[in-house]
Amino acid sequence: MIFIDTNIIVDYYIKRYNNGEKNPRHKRAIKLLDSIKDIKIISNLIRVEVINILYLKHNKNKELIRKVYNNMYTDFEIIDDSSYYDLAHEKLHECSERLSINDCIYLTIMEDYDIKKIASFNSDFDNKKGIVRIH
Repeated sequence: MIFIDTNIIVDYYIKRYNNGEKNPRHKRAIKLLDSIKDIKIISNLIRVEVINILYLKHNKNKELIRKVYNNMYTDFEIIDDSSYYDLAHEKLHECSERLSINDCIYLTIMEDYDIKKIASFNSDFDNKKGIVRIH
């Protein structure tokens, strides 16, 4: 199993930014996701983050948002993360490194499911005990 971070999914679908500039991580995200043979895991929070980013930062393209939303159901195994919020909040206060509450939720899920790999462009996951970041 491998946990898939929000930025991988967003970059997979976004070829160009609103200003017309090419997304430099688009091709990397496609190559990365297409090469993963493990079960791809996301959480409900990932789904919310992806849709929020697409809506707010990428022209509110409702057709794309609907496509991505539906694809997340078919391309990933989705974990209900609501039971992890309190544990992640404690992890947030225990960590000396910079991590968001969302990242703490993902790490807590990974610990519980014994997931050792995360696909992410976020270097904040580097050097986390027992976690390998694929990017």
